[in-house]
Amino acid sequence: MKKLISILVILVFAGTVFIASVQAESNIAQNENQPGAVVTAVPIFTTLKAAVNIPDPNLKALLRDAAGMQSGQIMYKEDMKYVSGILDFSGQNIENLEGLQHCKNIERLNLNDNNISSMVDMNGMTNLEFISFDGNSFTKLPSEFYYSPKLHTLSMRNNPITSVSDAYYMSGSLISIDLTGCELTAFPPEFTYHQLKELFLSGNPIGALSQYMTSLSGLEILHADNCGLTELPESLYEMDNLRELSLAGNNISSLSASIKKLTKLEALNLLNNKLTELPNEIQSMQSLKYLILDNNRLTSLPMQIANAPLEYLSARNNAIAIFPYTLCQSTKIQTIDLMLNNITELPYIFDQSNFSYISLTFNRLDITPGSATRSQLDSLGGTTVKYEPQLTAPTGLKTDAAHDSVTISWDACPTGMYSTGALHVDSYKVYLGNTLLEELPSSAQSYTHSGLSPETNYDYTIAVRYWIEHGPHNVNEYRSLSTSISATTLKEPLPTPEPGASAEVASAVPSETTDTAPSETAQSTTGSDETEASPGAEAAELPPTFPIWAIIVICVVGAAILSIGGFFGWRTYKKRKKKAKSGINNQ
Repeated sequence: MKKLISILVILVFAGTVFIASVQAESNIAQNENQPGAVVTAVPIFTTLKAAVNIPDPNLKALLRDAAGMQSGQIMYKEDMKYVSGILDFSGQNIENLEGLQHCKNIERLNLNDNNISSMVDMNGMTNLEFISFDGNSFTKLPSEFYYSPKLHTLSMRNNPITSVSDAYYMSGSLISIDLTGCELTAFPPEFTYHQLKELFLSGNPIGALSQYMTSLSGLEILHADNCGLTELPESLYEMDNLRELSLAGNNISSLSASIKKLTKLEALNLLNNKLTELPNEIQSMQSLKYLILDNNRLTSLPMQIANAPLEYLSARNNAIAIFPYTLCQSTKIQTIDLMLNNITELPYIFDQSNFSYISLTFNRLDITPGSATRSQLDSLGGTTVKYEPQLTAPTGLKTDAAHDSVTISWDACPTGMYSTGALHVDSYKVYLGNTLLEELPSSAQSYTHSGLSPETNYDYTIAVRYWIEHGPHNVNEYRSLSTSISATTLKEPLPTPEPGASAEVASAVPSETTDTAPSETAQSTTGSDETEASPGAEAAELPPTFPIWAIIVICVVGAAILSIGGFFGWRTYKKRKKKAKSGINNQ
């Protein structure tokens, strides 16, 4: 009887296990989108394994492939141990990570460019060292990351993350956090993480760095490009472990003299800011090798800059007018890029420098063959020197003044394609003082300013606006240069009298004729239909002109008439005299 009972118990237990295994098989088959439940005879020892629930079909297929399993096979927790090393599921349209937590042997997890917004429990993922969730849908740093004992690098670039308020719970092994391109509006003081060495905050609208940056005393690399910064807190200069600091694309206008405290800083990037000067204390930065100052508003570089151990200096697109001669004496600097500045001459010891590369294109140097500057540039035989083209202000200015206008002309500015880029004239602008008179096309070479006052001086400025294409990515720049010229309008000319002009106009013109007495100016009429002439009309009218032949005929006829009249008068006189004489004799 006891034996029978024992056999029955064993049979009941075996049946229960078999039924449970069939039910599990049926559930998994339904998850695989297979029609109905499939009953499969499974060995008793396999029914003791737990199946893994992976709701996301894309993740399930990828994990099955990573474990070396065939399509349709059931995945058990025990199978997940074969998923190890690097797991890269980027761009696979994954939304749910449920089931991933059983991959306890992976070391690097890359799930970039999916649509993931939450993380699973990671307590069992004790070997995980690197996590990258760039381009997903997280709105805060998942707290599940904080408990991975070996996690040293976390990248969450381009997520809509607005808060890191729980970041002080971070894993003690974490040394690098990348939050580039997120939506942080502040970097809170509670982010006190002394062991963190790398922090990337670029592209977040935080507006300002916290005054409590010293809580990140171990930080060696800080990138805060394009964060809307206008100034730097003094606490930043206390981070004396910094080796690399990038603050490009902000609105920083000045640096504190406290920058000298960053004695370990090797690379400083201040590209695209609003700096107008550098502090002299930059010479005390004992480790500074790379300095980028492109696209600022610098008008000069401090002479002491050569005291820093610089190897690379780039200050493109500023307004620097003087090349510091101290740089020519440096034994360490190898590369200098001063493209797009206002340098007009080089220091007299320029040919003693030991540069490997120097760019001086798009400055205002005289590089014509035989010039002093060209001789200096050509003397650097072992150096790669870039100096063509140079920018020139409008030349050959001339003025042509009238009493009411001034015409300004100039020579066309040079354009062309060069190894360093392209130079084109965009337009010319004509200014009267500080007032813009006209913007002219690139083909223009003259301008007439009309409506002026006579005998007046006018000061003009002619500016050329260049369009410049340069650099490895065809960066476009605009740069204007100008030159001035003065002109004085002429004296207004006297008016010329015309027929029919009034006596007032006639009297204004000097006359060579003698004055006529008022009594000699008689009224005249030319017929009953004509009105009386106005006073002084005779003086204003010119006498009629006759041909020469008419004058001769009149003279001849007049002489003939006078002769005939004289002849007949003489005969009459003789007759009268004779008659009178004969009358006397008769008496």
